[in-house]
Amino acid sequence: MEEPSGHERVGDHLRNGRLARRLDRKSVANLLGTWAWTYSLWEKNRAEPKIWNMRKIVEFLGFCPIDPDDTPGRRLARARQCLGLGQKRLATA
Repeated sequence: MEEPSGHERVGDHLRNGRLARRLDRKSVANLLGTWAWTYSLWEKNRAEPKIWNMRKIVEFLGFCPIDPDDTPGRRLARARQCLGLGQKRLATA
């Protein structure tokens, strides 16, 4: 699977991953354990996945979708989300 290449958001990576696998939105939504309409919002970058969704997204994509141009705090938050950890859980890990 390709690594992130610039200013793509999570939805862009999801769409590219889905198209590369020749899957429809409903199939990917089922793989990620969410509703098709929720997945559609993610893919269109109209909503961000919740922390508890990120682990399956990372498994599907094969990488953690972090924008290198984000602030250090935002990159840290995204890395934490990719691990499926909330702030309190990370602090005690």
